[in-house]
Amino acid sequence: MGRQIQVRFDPADQDAFLEFLRDGSDIEIYRSRSPDISPLRHFPQETGLRCYWIHNLAFPWTPAFQRYEFFDNDSGQTRVFFEPDYSKAPLVEFIPGMRIYWSKTFTAQLSELRYDVEAFDRWFDKICRWVRRTAKLTDFPQGRAWVLPAAYARMSRDA
Repeated sequence: MGRQIQVRFDPADQDAFLEFLRDGSDIEIYRSRSPDISPLRHFPQETGLRCYWIHNLAFPWTPAFQRYEFFDNDSGQTRVFFEPDYSKAPLVEFIPGMRIYWSKTFTAQLSELRYDVEAFDRWFDKICRWVRRTAKLTDFPQGRAWVLPAAYARMSRDA
């Protein structure tokens, strides 16, 4: 079964999160549906729903990607994007407006995972503790989520 924590981030919160991650770990970030397979140096300031994959390099994984082609009706061209193969990978999914998630044994059996699951579990716990220490638990119509400071300030201004 996977583990997750519901979150709401603004760009400034993403910068603080990245600083926290890099302070204790050597990490790489991959963008879901990316036009290339290169790791990112930071979380881009993108709008809309976006997904990133965080790899703590203390957990061995050779990045593998699925290549997808699709026809873009607007441009009339075939486009390509890549998606990390996360099924058995030691990756944390980060969707700034939604959640931080680790699939754990949701997509693979425990015996199929080729990294120290207990150590990764402790690292994921550390991430969740940082969120709970930094954010405010807030009620939404669709449930509760931890709202980071910049996102909370924006919500308060917009209310």
